[in-house]
Amino acid sequence: MFYVISDGVPGSDGPPFLFYKFKDLRVASKAMGVLAHPEMLCNLVVYNDDSLESLKENYSKELIDSIWQSFGLKDCAEIEGGRWDNNKGFPNHNTSCLALHSLVKKKAKLYSDQYINQIVENKMEVNEEKPKVTQPKSSNGFDPSDVIVALVKEPTPKVGTNRHRNQQVILESKNLAEALDKLRNLNPSPGSLKDVKIAIEAKAIELRPANG
Repeated sequence: MFYVISDGVPGSDGPPFLFYKFKDLRVASKAMGVLAHPEMLCNLVVYNDDSLESLKENYSKELIDSIWQSFGLKDCAEIEGGRWDNNKGFPNHNTSCLALHSLVKKKAKLYSDQYINQIVENKMEVNEEKPKVTQPKSSNGFDPSDVIVALVKEPTPKVGTNRHRNQQVILESKNLAEALDKLRNLNPSPGSLKDVKIAIEAKAIELRPANG
């Protein structure tokens, strides 16, 4: 079985990460071009459950621990190889990988080739029938030209996490377009509009119209 981990949908209120599973790599490759938002495609980790080595190679222990924390599972039961520590996370990289894999197996949805073909057909029908509607921009809506006004001196997320790193980028940006450009170019684990929403909800920044 092949598993895929991607960032959550940018700008949505859904989970911070999404998990998929496929019986073969061909279906996985085809499916991600259909299922994933374009901004999610730059940060995919694909691995086979026969080995967790690709997890170690692509995800640092810090990032794996942060994914685990993002689902509110830091007070979990003991995992093979060690127990979660609220200050240090899992005791080692291998244990972090085992813990993440157990979470992925539990939450990942299996997608078949037939199911993906049906999604493609449905999208084509919707695109043909859906009328084009221009949405008016509200005063607090997201616009690339919106100016970022920092309300804090230091990022609000925990130091050492990707969320902390991403919010630092946002705080140092002049407008939304600059912030999103920098976030998408971060490596590993590029950021997205979701990080901007988190910063707003945490009262770390405000967005103001450029001509306001």
